[in-house]
Amino acid sequence: MKRFKVTIQYDGVNFYGFQRQIDLRTVQGEIEKVLFRIFKNEVTLHASGRTDAGVHATGQVIHFDVETNMDEKALKRAMNTYLPKDIHVVETALVTSEFHARFSSIKKEYRYFINTGGYEVFSRNHVYQFNRELDIEKIKEASKLFIGKHNFYNFCTNEEGSVKDYIRTIESIEVNVNEGIIEFIIIGDGFLRNMIRMMIGALLEIGLNRKDKEYISRKLGDDFTRSNYKVPGLGLYLTRVYY
Repeated sequence: MKRFKVTIQYDGVNFYGFQRQIDLRTVQGEIEKVLFRIFKNEVTLHASGRTDAGVHATGQVIHFDVETNMDEKALKRAMNTYLPKDIHVVETALVTSEFHARFSSIKKEYRYFINTGGYEVFSRNHVYQFNRELDIEKIKEASKLFIGKHNFYNFCTNEEGSVKDYIRTIESIEVNVNEGIIEFIIIGDGFLRNMIRMMIGALLEIGLNRKDKEYISRKLGDDFTRSNYKVPGLGLYLTRVYY
């Protein structure tokens, strides 16, 4: 039995998220169909984490076990031959049975892109078309409040009891601006459902001068009422998983 670690990229536009769902097109479902075609047996894959509908990835990591004489290079060729054009294998590697795509990861990097300039029809599914001016300096200053170990209950949509706890550590947040496109780079040890989208939603409210940075301080503190602001999934990318 071999265990393969596979790094993939996908365009999330036409998927109902990563996780397999009955009668819906998902990233996991499409990959497992291809693995069945290659190995003539059902193969269950495990991912570093799920992404929601419309969310993209350039560095998602999966693993699976299979009985085969195929090596890493042959596997990459075979998968890319049969995968649809919106999923692509970037890298394959043989790993030991101790490796797990989810539980072996130590941190992840996500990026989010926002267009504050004029509407761009061709990037509308990959960059959030916010199309309004923002106070970037206020956003940068407020974003620093997320760095560190916090209770992110107010910045997620996980149901009560669905996770062990809401404590997560944000290692860094970088905010870059280039020709009207804002790029957020967020690295953390783990992320709750919609956590990044709600964090950025709050930052946009601050950038519009509709909230002050104390809003984030309160939501990370003792005010246990969830934030009302969330950006769409289409601007979000899982870019790297660290092991």
